Amino acid sequence: AVAVLGVNPLIATLAMTSIVVGGTLYFTQGIPVYGIPDSFMATFGSGRLFGVPASVWIALALIALVIVMQRSTAFGRHVHAVGGNPQATRLSGIGLRRVLIAVYAISGSLAAVTGLMLTALVGSGQSSIGSTATIESVSAAVIGGVSLRGGAGRAERVVLAALFLTVLANALDLARIDSKYQTLVLGAVLIAALTGEKLLGKRAADA
Repeated sequence: AVAVLGVNPLIATLAMTSIVVGGTLYFTQGIPVYGIPDSFMATFGSGRLFGVPASVWIALALIALVIVMQRSTAFGRHVHAVGGNPQATRLSGIGLRRVLIAVYAISGSLAAVTGLMLTALVGSGQSSIGSTATIESVSAAVIGGVSLRGGAGRAERVVLAALFLTVLANALDLARIDSKYQTLVLGAVLIAALTGEKLLGKRAADA
């Protein structure tokens, strides 16, 4: 949709989220799916290595791979170039459509790994899990310095932003603030981050 038809990336993401959530609700009727192998849950859900949960090791490995790809490979430089100036990238001989398809394929694969880790942790497949994942992911990206216009952003900063949002959510839980208000706080943080990005972009343009 994005690479071939030219659909706005954010709109395509929200639309696909709606399609997938609707599909899972239809097939499961909103009922949790059980029957997950015990070995899978024991390894990835409750398993630990040197006292650290297996999911943390998997996350660290994936983060390291993404950072290396972003900083040390031609593909990483192509991704930045496509985000910064698609037309100039096309004229320089870089396959714009090929890069876009690869980026979304990688993103989808990472989301799938996340889904598997959540399934192992919970012990069942539930269509309601991750209902706020989209807004949380966008918030982490923006707070971490990723420009929604493209061409700017570092994986390690996004990780730190995600950790910040996690700490913020835990703090709200400890303060016994209702979950409805936590969603409100998350939305306010996202708006503040977007406003800051716009102001900084305007200041840079004026300079």
